[in-house]
Amino acid sequence: YENAVVFNQLHHQLAQLQQATEQAALISLSIEGTLQWMTQRAGELLHRYFPPSKAHLPLPELLLRWVIQQCLERTQSTQLPSPPKTLRIERNGCYLTVRFSYNEALEQITLLLEETQPENFSPKSLEMVGLTKREAEVLFWVAKDYSTEEIAKQLGMGDRTVKKHLEHIFG
Repeated sequence: YENAVVFNQLHHQLAQLQQATEQAALISLSIEGTLQWMTQRAGELLHRYFPPSKAHLPLPELLLRWVIQQCLERTQSTQLPSPPKTLRIERNGCYLTVRFSYNEALEQITLLLEETQPENFSPKSLEMVGLTKREAEVLFWVAKDYSTEEIAKQLGMGDRTVKKHLEHIFG
């Protein structure tokens, strides 16, 4: 009876782990770069961010080159390895970030793919942090790297008024 209870618990935990893994965008590679497994979500993201290749490689060429570079930095360096760099790709205003992880004991590479949508940066969003409408508009254009004169022209106000708003924002 105890074995059956433990078996059921392990079966339930395995099902939860499998469900969590499928929701994540993960790719597992051997140290030689052979694809071991890939979640469905990872496949969808690869298809969305990388153009189809005629080479029929398990992974897009750009991604494979990046993985090889990460591996070389880990294996050929005599110094303590620095944290792995991320690969970031932009398509239609959305970003795909690929993170590299290497498990030396298992000689296994894991890639975590994360997609981020563009943030809605607007004067309205700045008002939500407590700025007045006009202060939010001024700060919005400052963030877009406009000069004081350009902001004044854009908002139909004087240069000194823009500076006064900036004093209130940063004061």
